[in-house]
This record gives sequence, structure tokens and C-alpha cells, in this order.
Amino acid sequence: MKLFPEAGKSYFVATIIIGLGGGSPIGMAKAVSLALEEQRTRQPARAKFPTDQPLVPVIAIPTTYAGSELTPIYGVTQMSDGQTRKVTVTDAKVTPKLTLYDPELTLALPPQMTASSGINALAHCIEAVYSITRNPLSTAAALQGTGQFTRSLPGAVANGDDLNLRTELLLGAYLAATAISTAKMGLHHGLCHVLGGTVGVPHGIANSIILPHAMRFNADAVTPELAAVARAMGLSGDRESDLAEQAAQTVFELITRIGLPQRLRDVGVAEADLPRLAQVALKSQAVQNNPKPVTDAAQAEAVFRAAW
Repeated sequence: MKLFPEAGKSYFVATIIIGLGGGSPIGMAKAVSLALEEQRTRQPARAKFPTDQPLVPVIAIPTTYAGSELTPIYGVTQMSDGQTRKVTVTDAKVTPKLTLYDPELTLALPPQMTASSGINALAHCIEAVYSITRNPLSTAAALQGTGQFTRSLPGAVANGDDLNLRTELLLGAYLAATAISTAKMGLHHGLCHVLGGTVGVPHGIANSIILPHAMRFNADAVTPELAAVARAMGLSGDRESDLAEQAAQTVFELITRIGLPQRLRDVGVAEADLPRLAQVALKSQAVQNNPKPVTDAAQAEAVFRAAW
């Protein structure tokens, strides 16, 4: 059977992925879409203009909350010089052409996957708020998404059959994806990509461990933005610096409440690996895009050690 019809004939081929395993199945669909286009055209499939359309569109039906179903981004793990590395690809053509949200499809999602993919999306929201490419629309979506996850995630983890909470989380996922589609990620996601690509920590679990520490690292550079995050979580106070710290502490307490790991040592990361991981992180584009400049591996290592 031929995958593509003969040249000149009309056809439509779609890669349809139901995202049962976090962002990875949808990311795989995006990667397959570009690979199939290159196979068919014998030319690079990258978009020259934001309006370029894919030859093999992706239809995404998410069953987790990370938000990959709306973004022009996917991540892949590659082998280089005998070591694995996670790299991200950004291209207008990999944005799914159609996304179908059905909260009933999320009712069977296990508690840990509910929790970890929800924290991944919350991290997208928080990093979007203080991103170096933030804009009024990404900020508005990110702050509303922050509130959605803070309010709804604990209940959905405890009672996965609650359709209203599942619906709220899918709305939060949509908002998180909307925010990160234009706002570049920073130190937090850069470190999480290193943990996943180099030592195999699942992405959602890496998010749960690193997020409060990355927030504290950035707090002095993005105090007003983190204060806005705190207010979106329902916190109040007069001093923005206090609110920024409260935001990080609230995230830490939320992760405790939903039962996710909070130390790198508990997920098999050896202390001896931290300097090497920090060196790898320094090369990450996300780390280089952090609003508080990261110019020395010691800075990344300090965050890893705080999380270890």
C-alpha cells in the first residue's frame, strides 16, 4: 500500500494521535509529520513563513494536560558523542491543524500522570509570565491558567472521576499552550530537558522537582511577574518580594499535596552527576533565554543542588 498517491492527484493524509502518555505521543506525531513531508518532497520540511501549511497535518486529541496539542514545538532525544541529549524543534508546520478536547477521555488518567502533566502545564504558565518574549496575550493566558491548575489539580488527583475538574484542567492546558506558543521558556525547562535527555527523569517529574527552585533563582530579577503569579494563585500581600516567595512556596506545597517527588535523589539522580548536568544545561537555548542571565555552570549547578 502506498503512503502517498501519485503526484498531481488530490489527497489528504493526517497523523492522528491520542496523547495517552503526556506530550510525547503528540510530539512524536509532529516529528513524524515533518519526516513524512521530507520523504515525499525530498526537501526540508521547515516553514519559510508562519502561514506555510504542512503536507501531513496533525490532529491531536490530548488526554493529559501539558499543552503540546497547540504548540509549534516538539522535543526529541538524540545521541551525540555517546551521550543522549534532549533537543527541541520549533516550526510553524508542526502545530496541529485540529485539536479536540474531550474531558471524558481524561477520566481514566492515573493520579500521578494527572499530577505530573498538570505541573508541567503550570510550569509553562509560570515561565511564560516572566519570559523574555512575554506579551499581553501570553501573560493573560498564563495567569488564568495558573489559577486553573492551582484550584483544580489537587481535587482531580484525589478524585479523577470529577468531570468538572477534568474540564477545568483541559481549559488550563489550553491556556498554558496558548501562552508558550509565543513566550520562550527559560531556566526551568532547560534544566528539565537536561534531566530527561541525559539521565532519564520523566519530564513531568522533573518539572515537579525543579519548578520552585527555578522560581526562587529568578525571583530577584522578575519580582513583579512572580507577584502576579502569586495573585493568580489567590495569594495576597503588600510586598512584591514576599509575594514572589509565597508563589514558590505555594508551588512546593502543591507538589507535596499531590504526591509528586520533590528531590532529585529520590528519582535516581546521583550527586556526582550534578556538575556534568550543569555543564550540559549551560548549552541549552532555554537556559540562555532565561530572564536572569545564566553565564556560568555554577549557577545551574546551584539550582540542581537545591533540588537534590
